[in-house]
Amino acid sequence: MKRITAGIIILAMMITLPLSISAASGKVFIDVNGNEYYAESAEALNSQGIIEGYEDGSFGAYRCVTRAEMAAVICRMLGRDSEANQMKGATVFEDVASGGWASGYINLAQQEGIIMGDGNGKFRPSDNVKLEEAVKMVVCALKFDDNMTTAEDDWSYGYMQAAREKGLLDNLIGKKGENAVRGDIAVMVFQGLKVKLLETDLSSEYPRLIAHACGTVDGITMTNSLEALESSIEKGFKWIEIDFAMTDDGKIAALHDWAWYKAYSLGVSSTASVDYETFRSSRVLGKYTPVTMEVLEKVLSENPDVRIITDTKDDNLTILTEMKKEAPEIMDQIIPQIYDYTEYDAVKNLGFDDVILTLYKMNSKAVNEDVVYFVVNKRVYAVTMDYALVNNGIASKLKDVGVKVYMHTINSSADMMNALNGGAYGIYTDTLVPRE
Repeated sequence: MKRITAGIIILAMMITLPLSISAASGKVFIDVNGNEYYAESAEALNSQGIIEGYEDGSFGAYRCVTRAEMAAVICRMLGRDSEANQMKGATVFEDVASGGWASGYINLAQQEGIIMGDGNGKFRPSDNVKLEEAVKMVVCALKFDDNMTTAEDDWSYGYMQAAREKGLLDNLIGKKGENAVRGDIAVMVFQGLKVKLLETDLSSEYPRLIAHACGTVDGITMTNSLEALESSIEKGFKWIEIDFAMTDDGKIAALHDWAWYKAYSLGVSSTASVDYETFRSSRVLGKYTPVTMEVLEKVLSENPDVRIITDTKDDNLTILTEMKKEAPEIMDQIIPQIYDYTEYDAVKNLGFDDVILTLYKMNSKAVNEDVVYFVVNKRVYAVTMDYALVNNGIASKLKDVGVKVYMHTINSSADMMNALNGGAYGIYTDTLVPRE
């Protein structure tokens, strides 16, 4: 039996889903206000053409889903809508009309082993799908059924357990034995796609998520603090971006900008001089430990699989040169970002093997095919760009030539899905967390 591979699923999510609309761009459904348990999932899946609304503009979260409709959702989830349309015609089920709108979806799902009918030669396409039936389809489609626990007296036990372990049943209102409603289907499918995405390519050196500015601690972002750094490592981040600047006596300090740090962590004027010892002995926002190269060296030596991406706030080459001087033992765990083409050779000559080109300081008009040429010619390790550029086409062109693209800074699952559909491989985030 042909199985759907993880690679095809990732390809589906990142290439073939047809639409590219951010859920944040406006109200998508007239009956979804944004605070419902299914709102983010429904809007994200709608933007990808997986779940559609009704002609009156509503989503209809509490309306039941038929078995035929569920087969269609599954095929669209896998990015195989066009393939299903080509498979319209006679099916193995006696109660599915060959000319019916869903025959192609049913054929494809049956061919892939996702559906098998009721055991009596029928599929019952117009019947409402039960929650456990929908769970089984999603679990099988995303290949979460490997090594699944089974129970002789309950065919659905293993599928429900597998779904529960992946978080697919979190926040659903429906229960086993009940008709599945559209809100629950949206939540389950969206969660399944996110989990599958983050579990795919585990052998790759490139993670999908990068913690932005050390990540979040106590709900606070952009502290660039030791506590945030350690929290991100505990959450499973392998790449962590840190902002770096220079003290007035020429040492490296992790912070987003001096004006903010002086005002909120030191309580001094923006023109005050700050030396290394003052920074080292301070507390970020009065409570968190600042990161120096000494602190960073200790953390990285204890976590050899973690890498740091630099975002420098002063002269880039000066900071990277000082970084190599202060902590030469961890240089292979540092990935510098460069901000224009002229920096590349100089940074490579400092001994950094992997270099990321970030585009956020470039004029938007300069973000064109010259970027693709430069990255390919220099074999740049990866490219980062602002999420605002999701629709300009450069990310997709870079992806087509095998370059990993990251977009920043993304803190909603809907925007993450949209970025991936726009050509991104991964994202920088404050709040989203990798699945272990």
